[in-house]
Amino acid sequence: MTHSPLFITFEGIDGAGKSTQIERLAKRLEEQGESVLVTREPGGTPVGEKIRGLLLADDMTPRTETLLFFAARAQHAETKILPALASDTWVLSDRFTDATYAYQVGGKGFSGSEVEALETWTLGTFRPDGTVLFDLSPEVAAARRAARGRRPLRARERGILRARARGLSRSGPTQSRTFSDRERREFGRRNRAGNRPMGRLARTPQGRRGMIPYPWLKPAAAALSRQRTALPNAMLLYGPRGAGGFELAYEFAKSLLCRNPGPEGEPCGHCRGCELTRAGTHPDLRVIVPEYFALAKDLPFAQPESSSSARKTPSREILLAQVKALGDFLELTANQGGRRIVVIYPAEMVRAEAAAALLKSIEEPPSECCFLLVTEEIDAALPTIRSRSRLFRLTLPAKAEALAWLKGKGVDDAERRLALAGGSPLLALEDVSGLTLPEDDEKALLGLLRRGASLTPDDIVRGVTKGLTVPAVLYYFTRWATDLVRVKSGLEPLFFPLEADTLAVQASGASPDKLLALYDDFLDRNRHSEHPLNVKNVTEALCLHFVAALS
Repeated sequence: MTHSPLFITFEGIDGAGKSTQIERLAKRLEEQGESVLVTREPGGTPVGEKIRGLLLADDMTPRTETLLFFAARAQHAETKILPALASDTWVLSDRFTDATYAYQVGGKGFSGSEVEALETWTLGTFRPDGTVLFDLSPEVAAARRAARGRRPLRARERGILRARARGLSRSGPTQSRTFSDRERREFGRRNRAGNRPMGRLARTPQGRRGMIPYPWLKPAAAALSRQRTALPNAMLLYGPRGAGGFELAYEFAKSLLCRNPGPEGEPCGHCRGCELTRAGTHPDLRVIVPEYFALAKDLPFAQPESSSSARKTPSREILLAQVKALGDFLELTANQGGRRIVVIYPAEMVRAEAAAALLKSIEEPPSECCFLLVTEEIDAALPTIRSRSRLFRLTLPAKAEALAWLKGKGVDDAERRLALAGGSPLLALEDVSGLTLPEDDEKALLGLLRRGASLTPDDIVRGVTKGLTVPAVLYYFTRWATDLVRVKSGLEPLFFPLEADTLAVQASGASPDKLLALYDDFLDRNRHSEHPLNVKNVTEALCLHFVAALS
């Protein structure tokens, strides 16, 4: 095989063209010598087909229907999809979990949080490697079906376009690809929410045996280790901020440079290669990060000779000079006689001019050289980098696992800090990047947010306390807007779970378009959070936009 097998799902209403494109892709893969399994949901297995018959034949409550879908899905994944992937077979599925979010959550009003819980319970961390979403109007789909002599679309199917937007607004990073600019923007909104660097990042564990920097990364580390015998030129690890992507990539690099790895690829910890990586002096390892992140993660940083030394603040971008400096490294033979590894983080900070120099190295690397790129904003990474890399998805741990880990670290108010950190235990451990406010200031700011559309100029004046900062105000307002969008979509609030009732009242009186526009506005303003802005003026502007969106 030239590539590791992937699990690809196809979503869209009947008549959108899923079957046609699945057939074409399967044929193309088989022509390239790949083994392919084509399957569908609900169904795909003898048990699944029986459940499919029940779903199509009998009327039932949304809860019963949803449970049956996941029962069929669990059987499908465990007995058909996972064994196929393990035997180097590509899996192409006509629908998967996204269809449940669209039909049951968006179309029938079933609880999005319950579907989310069922997904985690039945599938664990297993998710498709990619999803192709077909954007087609119900009218066109109905015409296609009529031309084929098939039944008219059901009412629930005619509402799938509305339902899809709700279903795709669930938490977690997405891999879905669409053929609509609007959908791309929607994916970008969700993936960028809460992921902007705002302070000190989690430090890389040092001197660790194995390649599991954090307990929730155990499945990801195992999956990554299985690829060590057939590494691509480049791998792009992506997931939300605080998932531990950089730490995992760094540990994987160390394991690849170990001379005596264990049966699961874990570094021995005492060979010459391990000693050099532990000291940060391995001649066959290059870690390329912006100066800002080098300082945040306590990593060595060499100022490129061609870059300006008069910079007032550390750069957040990967400079062209840093990429060009790789030339000498790549031209040399591996010092230790093994692999050469380049770790690049964050990949979205590789700008166009630096990417042009990087792409040539990725496309035509010397033998036994692998690029490990990490991003927390997959949509912001350049398409040219994404297309030339094997994608590897990371997720945040379940809430219970994250809370247990934080409590084990001695965090007292773990649940509150985890909520404010968007479910990331690493960010919660770092005190939400220093943006947690003193009690009085937080109370005043939350008072503004709770008032919603009833905010008055006097409320705003009283709500701007001395302890507020522009980054903190933007942080709270952006996350409140995120939770409004989630609640409007039928999901539970992510950042302010204790404010669920207030958020529900505010969301019920606002249109989805206004809430998305509010979220976009707040997200744009975050880009200027470190500018020397007046906190009173910023808060007033945010409140005015907030009131307008809820009115």
